Amino acid sequence: MSPSLALALSWLSTLAPQSIASPADRFVFESTEPGGFLGSALANLGDVDGDGCDELALGAFGAERARGRVQVVRARDDAPLACFAGRAAGELAGLALARVGDLDGDGVPELLVGAPGAEPNGAASGSVRLHSGRDGALLREFAGEAPTDEFGASVAGADDVDRDGTPDFLVGAPGVSRKGYAIGRAAIYSGKTFEILRLWGGESGEDRFGSVVAGLGDVDRDGHGDVAIAALQVLGPRPGYVRVYSGIDGLLIGRYGGKEPGDAFGTALASVGDVDAPGVDPGGELAVGAYLASTDFPGAGQVQMISIADGKVRWRLDGDAPGAQFGAALAAVADLDGDGARELAIGAPQSGRGAGEVRIVSGRTGATLFMLRGERPFERFGAALAGVATCGGPALAVGAPEHGSRHALGGRVYVLDLAQRAR
Repeated sequence: MSPSLALALSWLSTLAPQSIASPADRFVFESTEPGGFLGSALANLGDVDGDGCDELALGAFGAERARGRVQVVRARDDAPLACFAGRAAGELAGLALARVGDLDGDGVPELLVGAPGAEPNGAASGSVRLHSGRDGALLREFAGEAPTDEFGASVAGADDVDRDGTPDFLVGAPGVSRKGYAIGRAAIYSGKTFEILRLWGGESGEDRFGSVVAGLGDVDRDGHGDVAIAALQVLGPRPGYVRVYSGIDGLLIGRYGGKEPGDAFGTALASVGDVDAPGVDPGGELAVGAYLASTDFPGAGQVQMISIADGKVRWRLDGDAPGAQFGAALAAVADLDGDGARELAIGAPQSGRGAGEVRIVSGRTGATLFMLRGERPFERFGAALAGVATCGGPALAVGAPEHGSRHALGGRVYVLDLAQRAR
């Protein structure tokens, strides 16, 4: 190893979250500073280093006086691969993270880091930074246009929407205002030219359109990737809503709404592919969380599995306790029950006095397969989720950003083996 490489790895090790000795079916990363909120955002980067196991990006938006920080680590050991920090206090770098396809032709996917508090064009205009997945180098930076745009509050990879051979990506700016109201906006960018391919805005009032964005793959079978964009409407007079757009022309494929004002329908989105029985529906399904929905208990939360082809709800699940925030985070995971459909992990970070829990359910039926629970009150286990593949099989990364066993509000990330728990 060269002296310069050894020095770089030594520097990274002082910034990386510390691993905790743990049973064989889990691995834990813990913050090294108070107030970091490690695990507030997670992204699976795939197998970056070629060892057969996925790598993870861990967001800690509160680190260094809210500059924010992102670490890239192996999902099963504490070897740090890269570290990116915000440039100024209050940037909140790492509040949003997303894997993007290979944009620079080196065979490794890239990483998008949202910093919605950055100030390139005024307070909270926001910034998004595109980093190389191979070495962490900054490839490109994108800036919000005006104060309070909150550009980069959400980011997502997308398929090759324009069919130019390079994957594309989405950026949300929910604070974009019209007549003094945060109507919100979202755009899809070309991964080849970095130009805006499509630009969409909210419908009215305090929509905060673009609060959540997701690439869906080709759900309408026209050969182009499609996308979903949510407007949470938490402060508005209407329920939240989600729009799905065609990648080929940007036209609306479907619009799905919540049931009551303030339910935050669209809090989390997860594309799970086709979960129907063979021959039922050739399209895919979209899981939508509404973490403030109050069907059975106030603020218990709700998740719906919606068919994109016909807009019908395949199944619906509700939180089982007041204020549980069921549906605050969603992640598609491997097929654990052998029915040919992927399963869904659902976070309820305020369940059990804020200890939090994650429910693993059948993607096809919504039936509960098993539960995962936080270790201590107020750690908010399940606030962020990412399905990963470790060398031992399918696993789930779970953020607990307010865990404080070593540092107050430092945060933890758990990587939990799913195959063993599903047996």
